[in-house]
Amino acid sequence: MPRLLKAAEEHSFSLGYRWNPAKCVMLNCAVSLGGPQFKLYGDPIPVQSTFNYLGVPFDDTGTIATGLLIQRNVTSAVSAMRRFLLPVGIRSPGFSRLTAVRLYAIFIRPRFEYGLCICTFLQKQLALLDRAQDQCLRLAFGGHPRASTTVFKHLTSTPSMHVRAHTLVLKMIIRVHHLPDDCLLAKLVPFVTAAPIKSRFRWPMLLRQNPLWSNSRYTGGYTSVDDRLAHLSTDARVKQSVLAYRTDLLDRILGRPDPPVLLSACRPSIGVDGMFFIPMLLSDRSRILRWRMGWLPARPIDCSCGPTHASRAHLLSCLRVAERLNLPVDIKPNPLDHVLNMLPRKLPAYPSEALFSCWSLWWPVVCQVLLEIEQICLPEGTFTGSSIDTSGSLFLDKIRPLQPSTAVDRLFFDSVQD
Repeated sequence: MPRLLKAAEEHSFSLGYRWNPAKCVMLNCAVSLGGPQFKLYGDPIPVQSTFNYLGVPFDDTGTIATGLLIQRNVTSAVSAMRRFLLPVGIRSPGFSRLTAVRLYAIFIRPRFEYGLCICTFLQKQLALLDRAQDQCLRLAFGGHPRASTTVFKHLTSTPSMHVRAHTLVLKMIIRVHHLPDDCLLAKLVPFVTAAPIKSRFRWPMLLRQNPLWSNSRYTGGYTSVDDRLAHLSTDARVKQSVLAYRTDLLDRILGRPDPPVLLSACRPSIGVDGMFFIPMLLSDRSRILRWRMGWLPARPIDCSCGPTHASRAHLLSCLRVAERLNLPVDIKPNPLDHVLNMLPRKLPAYPSEALFSCWSLWWPVVCQVLLEIEQICLPEGTFTGSSIDTSGSLFLDKIRPLQPSTAVDRLFFDSVQD
């Protein structure tokens, strides 16, 4: 090592630059055991057990300290959530929960993800990331410290952190294979890929542990590297693979013998729920979200019909929801959630009579039922003004069929309908 340090000094002198000994680190050094103190330009080099390079911590073996990296990312993200987004007022009742989640995804989640694309993980490390993300989401929707975030993540199409980690690794794998031939990493990949399985190189493990790359189901059925890269050559194909992976995870959860009740009542597909897109009063959107997340009822309480526990099933039966919506009692998952699952994700440019006639029957009833449920669950609450408006006019006015007023408008309207 002294000869190597001497060569570094001579090289710097010959080219006219200088190393900074204070920024250098000695790993696996025996100084603490009485060994020699290494110096550069006569200045001692610090001895440490870890060091950071571009914000990524490395341990004394020269490998990425994944546990330390995740701890730093978690601390940074949660702190940023409290310092930057909470002062904006994302927890206020009038702030869109979907906007809050998108702000989190843009400004906070990248702090969780820094350096993850070059790491391999233990399950407990991914669980730590998921718990930290859940903490940030609770800050976004105003839940108590132990509130479940499963339904909220499904409604807002927020992937878990282990899905995000696999996605980042997949994108890094694709990017590495498209580097110019003269890049150092491109030169190393063939050697590292051909290394034995028990080699200390991390690249083969990254390829093997990433389901989006190793499972041919998500690479178009191809198994060779070239065919996989050709299939995943566009961002759209990568998004399709990630969507298929997330869909399989959701189907696996819903296919259990005892699937989560609240999650099973939601739309069985990946995507932002329609409740965040259609126009409605703040009180209506709040009731729908709380019903979906199991906060209506939020605690054991007697129903207004007598000393009967006001469970979700009892409320649907007591309020005759199926009869009022003109739906079968045994419709899955239940009459109210069945209608909520059918909410459109975008408003049609030219609404049809069939669409309007259907929702003009359902939507006011849904709003009224949710109001009655809230009044039962919160008997001490005060309901006045817009909070008792159950007409649903904001949504119905947007899907009301066009009524041509002139002959020219009628001709244009008929041509559009054709």
